[in-house]
Amino acid sequence: MAAEHPDWLLRDAAGAPVSTMKWRGGRRIFVLDATRPDVLSHLESVFRDIRALGIDYAKLDFCMLECSAPDAVYRDRTATRAQALRRGLEAIRRGFGDDGFVLGGTMVFAPAAGLVDAMRVSTDITPYWDRPGQHAEAPNVPNVCRNVVHHAYMNGRLWINDPDTLIVRDDNTELTRSEVELWERAVAFASGSLLLSDRMSTLSPERLALVRRALADAGAYRNAFPADRWERTFPTLWEAEKDGHRVRAIFALDAPHGVREACSAQGVVV
Repeated sequence: MAAEHPDWLLRDAAGAPVSTMKWRGGRRIFVLDATRPDVLSHLESVFRDIRALGIDYAKLDFCMLECSAPDAVYRDRTATRAQALRRGLEAIRRGFGDDGFVLGGTMVFAPAAGLVDAMRVSTDITPYWDRPGQHAEAPNVPNVCRNVVHHAYMNGRLWINDPDTLIVRDDNTELTRSEVELWERAVAFASGSLLLSDRMSTLSPERLALVRRALADAGAYRNAFPADRWERTFPTLWEAEKDGHRVRAIFALDAPHGVREACSAQGVVV
């Protein structure tokens, strides 16, 4: 596409194509100028063709790139970065149809409101708790949980929240039993999408029981929020409604490993 339509690429003031990141293997990623009518026609056509194949679920990932170049020069000089992203999403929605299901991922929230059916509201879940020296929004379990509960108010109002997939496996993972239980409860408590990402046939009976518990509680919790949101970077006290009652849960997200394990043994973490 870049070779056939170089004029479609978003460019900087010097006329060079904007590339705000590199993908795996160091390949540069370019961005379409979503203020161009021909780009919008292309997006609409592509997603109309995808829908014609019988596909009714689409995930749009890394769409923040449209907004991540503050010095970019758009074809429409009056458009903001947020407006450019929204125009692109509007074209995709026109092509995919209002009855198709669109999930936004790694996307600026505000421009997508009303155009996506679901939105990833967290970093990626990981098969480990965290890594030394990670930045504040790096993919790991504490960061995912923090984002999930802080954004829980969006669920059912702006879109369906996507907390990322539930992983409970005990192979190909570094997560302990208590950490897996904490993640399963966080997904249930904050509500939103429930996406399973394990091979069910290889799960041990105790891990399969966690999947069954998550399925049983899908949609059971409402209006979750972090009660100590102003006091801690990683909220510990979460509140929600279930069966007409206000319930609370303690999530030891920033506690040392040994404390989390001891809490789990006493049934405190979840």
